[in-house]
Amino acid sequence: MLIDHELQCTAWGHEQKRIRDRTQNEGEFIRDLADWSWFGTITSRYGKISEKAAKKFLAEIEAAAGYPVHSVLAIEHGDSGGHLHGHFLISSVGHLDMAAWQRRANARFGNSVFRTYDKDQGAAFYIAQTGCSRTGRITYDGKA
Repeated sequence: MLIDHELQCTAWGHEQKRIRDRTQNEGEFIRDLADWSWFGTITSRYGKISEKAAKKFLAEIEAAAGYPVHSVLAIEHGDSGGHLHGHFLISSVGHLDMAAWQRRANARFGNSVFRTYDKDQGAAFYIAQTGCSRTGRITYDGKA
């Protein structure tokens, strides 16, 4: 019985290391992928909102930019109710009114926060952590 427990603990430890390594590698990739402008968080309060809806919103920002941009979206669905929780980075949109886009996201999704990207604040790694979670997923979009 004790040996089974030791094996389970060892397996759990290996799995945790694999997740940490994947998160670190993914975070470094995301950080270096583009010259990011905004970091944002969207948490739905209106029930189930699809990944497709979040991607469409990022595409609308890209269209407003007037040229191709990069974006990365990490989403996870909560265990209770399946509410979308996501983080994104988007490049080449610093000339747009970030506060106006945050208001649009709040109206559409609820509970949205946008910030100017600062590579020293770890947003790329936070996105990687969200995407590498048990219920997470990372998608890369953009034509830049």
